[in-house]
Amino acid sequence: MKPFCLLLVLFLSCQRGTPDNAALMTNDEVFQYAHQFVRWFYNDQLDSLIQHINNKNFTLDDLKRFKAQAEDQLGKEEELLFDRNFIYVKDGKTNYENIRDCRFSRSARPVRILFGFDNQQTIYKFEVSILPREAHTTHINYQTKTKLKLPFEGEWYVASGGRTVLHNGHAISANQRFAYDFLIKKEGYTFRNDGKYNEDYFCFEKNVVAPGKGRVFKVINHIEENEVGKLGEGDGNTVVIDHGNGEYSVIAHFKKGSIVVEVGDEVNSGQFLGLCGNSGRSFQPHIHYHLQTMPENGPGEGLPLQFASYKLDSIRHENSEPTWGQRIRNQ
Repeated sequence: MKPFCLLLVLFLSCQRGTPDNAALMTNDEVFQYAHQFVRWFYNDQLDSLIQHINNKNFTLDDLKRFKAQAEDQLGKEEELLFDRNFIYVKDGKTNYENIRDCRFSRSARPVRILFGFDNQQTIYKFEVSILPREAHTTHINYQTKTKLKLPFEGEWYVASGGRTVLHNGHAISANQRFAYDFLIKKEGYTFRNDGKYNEDYFCFEKNVVAPGKGRVFKVINHIEENEVGKLGEGDGNTVVIDHGNGEYSVIAHFKKGSIVVEVGDEVNSGQFLGLCGNSGRSFQPHIHYHLQTMPENGPGEGLPLQFASYKLDSIRHENSEPTWGQRIRNQ
């Protein structure tokens, strides 16, 4: 076996997923099994844990060494920061992942414990890692100039968003430092039926609207939809809006051919742009949105997004930044 790295302690085996004929687990059941796995790991009940690990080449002795080295490097869990589930489809099978972000006694950075398993409680992924630092930014105190609204209609879920890597996986990237991913989630799931097709997802083909007034700088509208669970490349079908004040909105992953605006068009806040899709670097339908300092996605720096007005749990928020796990709608 390879030695464990101080920055990443990892065990990863072959991916499985829920068999086609198996009933889906509820969100509470996912928590129940994941918490049991964590207790076994923390309480040295490794003989129980090893029975659920998919890779039979990974032995009880391997697991004991893994546990000893993790404790030596990280110490003990002192504070639970976030505990959440991801339920997604890959290769036609439903996968369940529980992510536990916490503070450990010997680590200056938060530590992430991830269990991936199927509905037979067979573990195909077990990862313990120190979270990376957020990308450097000179705009941490920036106040958005454009009057922005949420780029959708109705209530959506913040799947990724916030200022730290705890809430937002984009935060390690300079141009997407404050980016958002939005989708629609119901009872822990983002899809109906078995989630194998884009049409199964609640947000697929929902309207995407302009977050603010400006001129369309760039349109990509020809990229095919991904199969669910398979990542494409780049932003996919995209609209970039120049707000005329050094701020550029990037809205990505539209459905192919659904974008109705063209380069040079003037758009108003809330104007229909196209339909939510699953193009580019996306494994399920969702909207990606970020604000940056330059029109081309890549060289620009990300800017904080304060939305002018939106509702969270029926309470109006003004000039505020949503964060992961919130269900929000336009005021």
